[in-house]
Amino acid sequence: MDLNNKTCRKFERQINNEIAAGQHHDHLLIEELRRQYITPAAKRTLQIPANAPCTLYDLVKDCVNVLPKLRCIYLLSLLEAFVKEYIAEREGISLDDVPGRLRPQKLKWQKQSHGLHASTSLLNTRYLGFVLSDRYGLSFTAAPIGPCFWEAGLVRNCLVHHNGAIPSEEMRLALPATIAEIGVQDAVGSRLMIPPSLIWQYIESARAFLKACDY
Repeated sequence: MDLNNKTCRKFERQINNEIAAGQHHDHLLIEELRRQYITPAAKRTLQIPANAPCTLYDLVKDCVNVLPKLRCIYLLSLLEAFVKEYIAEREGISLDDVPGRLRPQKLKWQKQSHGLHASTSLLNTRYLGFVLSDRYGLSFTAAPIGPCFWEAGLVRNCLVHHNGAIPSEEMRLALPATIAEIGVQDAVGSRLMIPPSLIWQYIESARAFLKACDY
C-alpha cells in the first residue's frame, strides 16, 4: 500500500513486518516443530516415558497457540500508539499533550455512547474511529473494515482479563460479529478462540484504517 503520511507508513510497516508476516508463516513453524522429535536423553530429563512419541511441538504448543492472542493484543497497542503519534504530528504537539487535546471528543463520546463500547480507552477501536472522524472529518464508512475490527477492544478485554471467556451478558451482546466469525456458542462463559480468519480480518482492517487516515 502506497501511503503518503510518514506515521501511517511507519505503523503499516510494523503491522506487516511484526504481525502479518508471523501470521502468514505460523503453519511453517508448526510443521517444523512437529518434525523434530525429542531425544531419549531429553525424555529422561523431562520425565517423559521412553516409548511415548514426543515432538518439540508437544512441548511448546501452548506457547505457539497463544501467538494469535498476542497478535490481537499487540495490534491494538500499535493502533493506540498510531493515533497518539498521528495526532501529535498533525497538530504539532508532544505526545504528552495528546490526552488533553482529546477532552472534547471524550465528552462527546461519553454522551452519545452506551455500555461497554462507551469506553474512552485508546484500545477501543470504535473510540479511535470517532476521535479521528470528529477532529479531522475522516470517514471510515467506505473503507473495507470488517465488523470484528470495531469489537477488537472488547475481545482484548476477554483475552487479558477473563482468559478468553465472555464474562457477562453485556459483553455477549457487544460481540455479535466476533461470535459469528468464530462460530462459538452465543452464550456467557463461551471461550473466544482467535482463528486465522479473525486475525486476518484485524490485519486487513487495520491497513484500511491507516489508509483512511492518510493525507
